[in-house]
Amino acid sequence: MKQFIQMNPGLTSRIGYQLEFKDYTLEELYSIFLRKVEISKLHMDEKISAKVKLLISDFMRKEHFGNGRFIDNLFDKILLSHAS
Repeated sequence: MKQFIQMNPGLTSRIGYQLEFKDYTLEELYSIFLRKVEISKLHMDEKISAKVKLLISDFMRKEHFGNGRFIDNLFDKILLSHAS
C-alpha cells in the first residue's frame, strides 16, 4: 500500500492517515493453524507439529508471504489432500 500511495503524491494529501498491520509471528500463525485443525475436528499427530512450524518459517522468509492467507491456503491444501 505504501508503494501505491508513493506512486501518486496527491493521494497522500487526500488520505491523511495510514493504518499499519504488522505481520503475525510464527507462533501466532501456528496458533491460527491449530485453531483451524480444532474447529475442523481433525487430529494432528505430534510429529507433524515441527514440520508445520518449519514450513511456515520457511515461507515467512519469502518476499510475497501472504501471512494469515498462507495459513488459510495451507490448511485448504491439507484438507484436499486428506480428502483424496
